[in-house]
Amino acid sequence: MVKKKISIDDLARMVAEGFKHTATKEDLKGMKEELELKIDALEERLDRRLSTVEFLLSSNRIERIEDDMRRVKTVLKIK
Repeated sequence: MVKKKISIDDLARMVAEGFKHTATKEDLKGMKEELELKIDALEERLDRRLSTVEFLLSSNRIERIEDDMRRVKTVLKIK
């Protein structure tokens, strides 16, 4: 393999070119704010889903209690 000699100036240009594609603090701040908004939206959606699940579980328990009460009334012959 042939080694190519690189001058300090060539190396400096390569490093500078590499840094052109590096995110700045402002870029990162914008990304952070965007991620925070997305996380907030996800938390809201999750809260709504959890509320729905809790309601369904509660409704299911109430229906079972009502069924049990009907059976008790039937056995006791209560209307």
